[in-house]
Amino acid sequence: MDILPPRVQRFRIRLMRFNYNIVYVPGKEHSLADALSRKPIGKEEQDLHAITQVFVDQVIKDLPVSNQQLERNTRHQREDETCQLLFRYCSEGWPEKVQGTVKHCQPVAAEISVQNGLLMRGCRIIIPLTLRMEMIEKLHTGHLGLVRCRQRARQSVWWPSLGNQLEELITNCSACRQHRGNKAEPL
Repeated sequence: MDILPPRVQRFRIRLMRFNYNIVYVPGKEHSLADALSRKPIGKEEQDLHAITQVFVDQVIKDLPVSNQQLERNTRHQREDETCQLLFRYCSEGWPEKVQGTVKHCQPVAAEISVQNGLLMRGCRIIIPLTLRMEMIEKLHTGHLGLVRCRQRARQSVWWPSLGNQLEELITNCSACRQHRGNKAEPL
């Protein structure tokens, strides 16, 4: 034990209560040695797909939105021109240069995906243009202030310039303006 480095000694001391065998396994025999250099093969790939689908289903189930609202959002996404382009880019790949309203989505293109027919950015639903004002009103319910409204938005929804629109709404809201005050104490 004296020839081991101190870090390995500490690990070994912690593991002394267990009976274990150390077996060397060459890297080529690891199906998931590291995700960047090896592609899982065979049954592991199927298991990985199944586990990923279970995760996606759980994320969608845990969204703070009703099933009716999800269906409504999906319907509006199918009718929205920008969302149709995003659907196409997700399935066919993103072009190098993007024009029009989709241009603002290109910086987050790697995060945009289609899950169960729903356009999402990470774990957040992309809201089509026709539903944005309604969503902003729902986020602003309770007049909780800018920080809290942004936190609520980060939990479930996204569209380009969401933060700016929330800030503009809260700045112009009379109820929020009335309760907002300078909390700094006088010197």
